[in-house]
Amino acid sequence: MEHTTITVRTNPDALVKIYDETHDEILYLNNTDDNGETTPINLPNSGHYYLDITVFDTPIQK
Repeated sequence: MEHTTITVRTNPDALVKIYDETHDEILYLNNTDDNGETTPINLPNSGHYYLDITVFDTPIQK
């Protein structure tokens, strides 16, 4: 089975969830690293996917 590999880029420490609606399951759930990236994520080539990204506000330090 072939896969598609993606890397999500957003703010550092954002929560990334990838949900496969076709199979009713969460495929990935993790925070981004200090550079705002996920590790490479393999997705099957068939399916209907949703990405849910939650960016947390961090207080500005003075």
